[in-house]
Amino acid sequence: MIYLLGFVRNRLTWSIGEAERIKGSAPYSTEVVVTYQMTFGNWMFNRGYLSVFLQNLYREDLYYADREFTVWSLTGPENNEAKKGYETFSQRFRRLYPGYVLDSTMHIRAKPETPTVNLE
Repeated sequence: MIYLLGFVRNRLTWSIGEAERIKGSAPYSTEVVVTYQMTFGNWMFNRGYLSVFLQNLYREDLYYADREFTVWSLTGPENNEAKKGYETFSQRFRRLYPGYVLDSTMHIRAKPETPTVNLE
C-alpha cells in the first residue's frame, strides 16, 4: 500500500461523495479526479496519481466499488438496486478468497484450516 497523507485521503473520499451528489449516481474514476482537482487544485498531484490513490484507498474499506473498479460510492448496495454488485475491499476479498486472510502488511495468508502445499 502507498502511504498517503491524511488530507489526501479525506479529500479523495469527500470528492467521491461530492461527485456522486452532483451527478446523482455513482461517479467514474475520472469524475472523482476532476471533482478533486476543481475543488482542491492540481498543484500537488496529476490525474494519474489521483487515480492510483483512489485504487489504493479502496483497500482501506473507505468506499464501495463496482466489479470493474471504475465506479465508486460512499454508500453500498443495501436498499439500492442500482448499486447491486458494489463491494468494499474486505467484502470482495472474503468472497473471492474464502480460505485466506490479509495480515497487517496486506500479505495474503492461508487460514489454519486451508489446505496448503508442503514444499519440503
